[in-house]
Amino acid sequence: MIQRGILIDASDTAKAMGILYPVAITRAVWTGYIDPYSDGNQNSERILGALQSCLWTLFMGLKHSRRRKSQFLFPILDTNGCGQTVKLKAVAGQGDNYETVITIMELQEV
Repeated sequence: MIQRGILIDASDTAKAMGILYPVAITRAVWTGYIDPYSDGNQNSERILGALQSCLWTLFMGLKHSRRRKSQFLFPILDTNGCGQTVKLKAVAGQGDNYETVITIMELQEV
């Protein structure tokens, strides 16, 4: 799925933040909340900050939940710079090599 561009691998950043399992983020979450600017004007510091914020929220949620599926509130800045909260879910499942992978997705995604 990562090779086909459906998922974005966030494992290196997640590992640096203390998350023990590989983490993937769906394209919808990535383009909607992590990197919502489609004009090609990418700010790598802003993208990294949004990714770290998402992963930190996941990390804190995982510390308090032992379920296979978990919902969490993700604080974001929209394209106008206004703060809002989005509800996302994290699902622990099987990766391409049968390892446990956590996937962050929108609530309606399967």
